Amino acid sequence: MWAPLLSAVALTLLPVHKVSASQTPSYRVHPKSTAVRMGETVTLYCSFHGLRNKPVMWLGPPNFQVIASGRDVDAKKYGRHAIVGDARRGEFNLKIRDVKPTDEGDYRCTVFSVPPAKDARITVIVPPPSPPTITGETTELRAGKGLVLTCRSVGGRPLPSLSWYNGTERIHIPAADEDVGNAPGEVSLVLLLRFLSKWDNRANLTCRSDQGYPDVVRPQQTSTILNVQYSPTVKADQPSVTVTEGQPANLTCHAEGNP
Repeated sequence: MWAPLLSAVALTLLPVHKVSASQTPSYRVHPKSTAVRMGETVTLYCSFHGLRNKPVMWLGPPNFQVIASGRDVDAKKYGRHAIVGDARRGEFNLKIRDVKPTDEGDYRCTVFSVPPAKDARITVIVPPPSPPTITGETTELRAGKGLVLTCRSVGGRPLPSLSWYNGTERIHIPAADEDVGNAPGEVSLVLLLRFLSKWDNRANLTCRSDQGYPDVVRPQQTSTILNVQYSPTVKADQPSVTVTEGQPANLTCHAEGNP
């Protein structure tokens, strides 16, 4: 008896990945907000996956005007701007040199058909031209009396916030003591000490102005040393001394005062 001849054929199916020429680009790096000091250079980074010759647009202030299309920048309007990076890696970074206050604002890096990333903001910092000033009497003070000092800072963008320090310890200023009657472009802060003691003599009081961007502009400060006059006090080392007649005696007292 003949047995039927059975044959089996095993087929292995491999997945096929189809690459579309119209693949939608996506962000590799999206621009981030930053702060820069006036006159320096800043770069906003932006890159994409799968660009496939689709143009990258940079828009910016004022009112999201077109700064660049692809790597082309309008040199007449944006002579300090350039597109830098490796185009083969989809890098279209916006570089601005000699930054000016007019460069402050929101920027957008986008490609047609791709939902834009969150806008990046450039904040331009202009430091005050000089440290803050301190006005008020500091050299002929008397214990038991009060003290009023005013710290004032002029200029800067943004305007700095002011604070007072005794040595390294910050002094809390009640809102009622703050000076709000400032001229445009000027800030001031009043320090009111209602009662001075001898322990305040030689105190180092510092006014610090801070624009809130310590990585870009370091805070500026001015200090003054108090000269508090107080009545002298006299103290003997021992209230009484017992000695033998004819022998020397040593009596010591200490006097402290200013002056």
